[in-house]
Amino acid sequence: WLYRFTKLQILYFGKAGINFHMIPADYNSPYVLRNKNSGKIVTVFGNNLPIHKSGIPLNSAGATDEEGSFIASFKETENEYIGHRSDERYVSRTAEAFSKAEWELILSPGDDVVTLHIFWDSNLTPEAVQEALDEGVEKCKLCYPDKDFKAIRCSSWLMSPDINEILGENSKLSRFSSRFIRFPIVAGGKLVHGYVFPNQKCPPEDYVATTTLQKGVKKLLLEGKYIYETAGIIPLK
Repeated sequence: WLYRFTKLQILYFGKAGINFHMIPADYNSPYVLRNKNSGKIVTVFGNNLPIHKSGIPLNSAGATDEEGSFIASFKETENEYIGHRSDERYVSRTAEAFSKAEWELILSPGDDVVTLHIFWDSNLTPEAVQEALDEGVEKCKLCYPDKDFKAIRCSSWLMSPDINEILGENSKLSRFSSRFIRFPIVAGGKLVHGYVFPNQKCPPEDYVATTTLQKGVKKLLLEGKYIYETAGIIPLK
């Protein structure tokens, strides 16, 4: 982190406590298509990304066995984009064609994005978040005039759809993550432990759970499930 600050890759703006990081979308990122008529946005995976048979990116926690896995590929023809559509949790095994007459490509791996880092004391009220996003994006454009930022991106455990289900759609965390078009990434499923149960150096069954979030996360962990880090984007154009 210190290296990133000294290289002026990370900027901090506003009272919300959100950091803005200038970094290209990596190879794990999907292609993003927008319907020219409805404005609907879909995420489509490619770049020969290996996907577990469950639809989770291979080498995520609990998804390391290669039997039944597949490779998500993306290609562009004269008339179509062809790739593996995803939702917020899984990548489809079946490749799908999207007609260029109906769909436009708005984000590709390697494009410039503004990446957010959310801290434990960030103010995630909708008003504070919107102010931070508006100010942060404008400052990034000012500081990096040679960059063509295509989207805002955030990758975090708090972006997991499981968190929405635990807290409800009206919670501050849920309202924040629901701003994004979410998609799965290679995830270790471990970050939630340290953030939700800080300073509890014990097995999950011994976690002291007093809040709604802690109780919900502990329940899933004891069921043998993972709270995967999830990513999402907000297109800027």
